[in-house]
Amino acid sequence: TCALPICFPVTIRPTLLFIDTLHTYEHVREELDLWSTLNPKYIVVHDTESFPGVKGAIMEWLVNKHYDCWFVAPNNGVAIMRAKQ
Repeated sequence: TCALPICFPVTIRPTLLFIDTLHTYEHVREELDLWSTLNPKYIVVHDTESFPGVKGAIMEWLVNKHYDCWFVAPNNGVAIMRAKQ
């Protein structure tokens, strides 16, 4: 892990964050908690259908977050989240 402010200047707001790392509930949850602090406009997470823990982590993370989410099933599944306006 890195200290996020050291890795990325706080002024950067990415348009798109794509997560396709270790496919466990715990790891995906940690990734979402870490990188969402950059407030990206879009977050895309792959393998939501192939690994149930991935989708579960997203569903739990979305509670009280300001993102809309769509799940697309083909190609192992993908979640597309967009920051609410």
